[in-house]
Amino acid sequence: MKNITALSLSIVISFVTIACNKADTNRYTGTYTGTLTTPGIVKDDVQMTFTNVFNKKTLSLFDEELTKKSENQFSADAEIVLNIIQLVNTDITEDMVSNTSAVFVFENDEVTMDLQYNLLQKMTNTVNVRYIGKK
Repeated sequence: MKNITALSLSIVISFVTIACNKADTNRYTGTYTGTLTTPGIVKDDVQMTFTNVFNKKTLSLFDEELTKKSENQFSADAEIVLNIIQLVNTDITEDMVSNTSAVFVFENDEVTMDLQYNLLQKMTNTVNVRYIGKK
């Protein structure tokens, strides 16, 4: 009888743990619509769709995995950053940028992204891009 109770308790704990882990990223999934701003350019109605295609604990953008930094903060690799840059300027290619970074913060059905990169062909400082979107 103790074995059955322990097994039942173990199954319930496992289910609760899986459900909690799933909820961590599932609450951020969806399509956000907002404004993408960079010096001299403002694009309205830009949509970004966040999914968790790899597993239930991972958040993805453009089918690329984001890195979880904290409960509601994620960072992106260079490929995701390039995709976002190209939303603003389609002429920019991978070999034209360096020192890329992007951080996404999710709060109350809103995402804020701060992105930075250096444009190599111009003697320019870091370019900043900001996105604020709502579900």
